[in-house]
Amino acid sequence: MERAQGQAAPVGGPQSASVLPPWMPRPPADVNWTILIGGVLVFFGFLLLGIADFAYVSLPVSATYERVFATYMLYVAGEIAIGVGFLLAFVGIAWKRP
Repeated sequence: MERAQGQAAPVGGPQSASVLPPWMPRPPADVNWTILIGGVLVFFGFLLLGIADFAYVSLPVSATYERVFATYMLYVAGEIAIGVGFLLAFVGIAWKRP
């Protein structure tokens, strides 16, 4: 293979096997769905915690038991979603480890 005039010589020698030529298609990305679902659950849990905090702050002074209980259940649902999301993400990391 001849070099055209003005082209620099390759620095690292011959091309390594890990670099694909530009005309070859790239292999599909290997997505770890367990970690992705865990991350979405963690995000959803933090969103629920924010909603519960806002609901707690906006409670009137003479709030009924049902409103306080509903706010607490939002908070608990957020905590559970965060816990399950982290558990799924850590299981996904351990399961797909090279």
